[in-house]
Amino acid sequence: MELSNLKVLMNLGIFLTIATLLTASVLSIAIMIERAKTLKKLRLETDAIMPSLRERLRRKLLGEVRDLVQKSETPMAALLKTGLENVNGHAAYRKDAIAKELAFQQQRLARRLSILATIASNAPYVGLFGTVCGIMKAFVFISEQKGMNADVIAKGIAEALITTALGLFVAIPAGIAYNYFVGKVNYFIVDLDRQMADFEPLMAEEQPVSSKQ
Repeated sequence: MELSNLKVLMNLGIFLTIATLLTASVLSIAIMIERAKTLKKLRLETDAIMPSLRERLRRKLLGEVRDLVQKSETPMAALLKTGLENVNGHAAYRKDAIAKELAFQQQRLARRLSILATIASNAPYVGLFGTVCGIMKAFVFISEQKGMNADVIAKGIAEALITTALGLFVAIPAGIAYNYFVGKVNYFIVDLDRQMADFEPLMAEEQPVSSKQ
């Protein structure tokens, strides 16, 4: 392959590397903002409806509980809805249905976090690819000049290492954000599981007619 063609390929490789990393950076920032807002919103809404749900369950007002959970999009509402749908069924079956819904809610809360993990684990390799292209480009310049030149080598290596730095710059925040959000999701799920452990016996008992009926 001619040196001019090789240089074009190396420039293309560097350009694609930088474009990929910038795209990944924008995507990871968008996911961080979206997950932060969503988790905060669901947490606040859950905390807001918990006193009403707890009081109505304690008083066996299942009709009112059903009305509340139908209007709410929180994970707790979904769990209670599943429990109430199986309120007259076998206790083991009801617990199994709630456990399946809890697993689904965990997936819902962790949505798009796998993208952050992918960016965190692969961005350094993408940056390394750009670095390889940059070093090869430096050697092409050396070959064109028919000799070693310290300035050309230093400049070429410096340009090449920029993509490695950019890859780390993209990967590190994505990795930190992934671990942070996974921790928040796990804490949320554990708290939901604990709350449902308190609510499930109340649903298991035979319920009197709601005050609405």
